[in-house]
Amino acid sequence: MYWRWYPFSQDIGGKAVDLEHVQVHPTGLINPAMPDSRVLFLAAEALRGEGGILLDKDGNRFSNDLGTRDYVSKRMIDHNNGPYRLVLNSKATAGIAWHCHHYCGRGVMRVFNSGSDLAAEMGIPVSQLQSSFDKYNESARTGVDPWEKKYYPATPFDVKDTFNVAIVRPVNHYSMGGIGIDGKSKVLAMNGGTIPGLFAAGEVTGGVHGKNRLGGSALLECVVFGRVAGASCVEYMKSLPAPSSGSQVTISIPQNNGTTITVTITGDGVVGAPAAAPAAAAAPIAEAPKEKKAQGEYTLEEVAKHKTEDDCWVAVGGEVLDVTNFLADHPGGKMAIMTFAGKDATEMFEMVHEEDVIEKFAPECVIGKLIPSSKM
Repeated sequence: MYWRWYPFSQDIGGKAVDLEHVQVHPTGLINPAMPDSRVLFLAAEALRGEGGILLDKDGNRFSNDLGTRDYVSKRMIDHNNGPYRLVLNSKATAGIAWHCHHYCGRGVMRVFNSGSDLAAEMGIPVSQLQSSFDKYNESARTGVDPWEKKYYPATPFDVKDTFNVAIVRPVNHYSMGGIGIDGKSKVLAMNGGTIPGLFAAGEVTGGVHGKNRLGGSALLECVVFGRVAGASCVEYMKSLPAPSSGSQVTISIPQNNGTTITVTITGDGVVGAPAAAPAAAAAPIAEAPKEKKAQGEYTLEEVAKHKTEDDCWVAVGGEVLDVTNFLADHPGGKMAIMTFAGKDATEMFEMVHEEDVIEKFAPECVIGKLIPSSKM
């Protein structure tokens, strides 16, 4: 993990900057089935950009729904009247339908056929919800809003409409702090100057975004400073004297098959590296094939029996996978899988994955085929 480089850099005199600046995102999506989970999906800010509004437990607005992340998060904390809901009417939903469908499939958003149904779920009179909508519609009409909102997409709101609704709360999202670097990606030293031969780029660094990062700018940072760091590293290597005869550096290179090759780089050449094959005979290095489990046939009822972290099956594209040992390795965290534990996850899986991703990264998880109950 990138944060492990903080103490490494500091141990050799590197400077850390802005570690106190942690961005809090206002709309972490709470799954009602896992209300105490400390890891949450983020609701895209486009949901509010398309016209979604934030309501407290009494159905009232309490902030500028289009405010910055830090502002909206602070309003939620100071207002202290949750649970908070992100509410999209049919017009707002239509503007960002893919996201809404995706969130509903993951169990972190729910569709309500009317404002009456939503009010009942919130435990408030529908007249109270309509009153809140009326005030919002009036602000949209006059341009005068107690929270100084300027744009009102997807208005008017009416309790006779349908709604996509998610329960949300502030969540720690991004650290603006990290290793200090200069304009050439050289790591700054605590006592001034830079540390020779040490470069950094991307999320490991700090001081690039100030106190409040803008969405998407971290990707730009990785690209820009990644290129800068690479160029600076090349220039640094060019500045070093040629190694003298007898000098050496030994490194260990892990191989895909579990073995390790030890290579010694000396002033006279490289010792210990396998001889290179002629170019015409060269072949790509392939991973050792992963052992597949015995194949069987299972109904969805059988899959449903395996829905815990210690015994987790899912069905995808007509195949049954035992992903128990894959939970910790999933890039999106185990919660992304546990949401579908014991279920057919095909639709949501295909929305965000390439069709050959299982074959590439987890073929050993496939244990059989999904069959209709009538075949058993």
